[in-house]
Amino acid sequence: MGLEPVLAALVTLIGIALTSAGVFTHIGPAGSPLVAPGALLALIGGGWLGVSLARRDVRLWRGSQTIDTRQSDSSEAA
Repeated sequence: MGLEPVLAALVTLIGIALTSAGVFTHIGPAGSPLVAPGALLALIGGGWLGVSLARRDVRLWRGSQTIDTRQSDSSEAA
């Protein structure tokens, strides 16, 4: 499958973990310094993971591919 989707998923999970830790351990109204960097990592990692999987043509939902039902010109000539 490759190393890129694994790294992208890891960046996403680290971002989610940092955001969650920042939310659950916040003390004051300003929040924790972990929330913003964690949210940024989750956003960038999630986008990177999506692009990486799309580049490899990975489908998450059955039937999500576009199928061309028209016949090609070469089959019509025969």
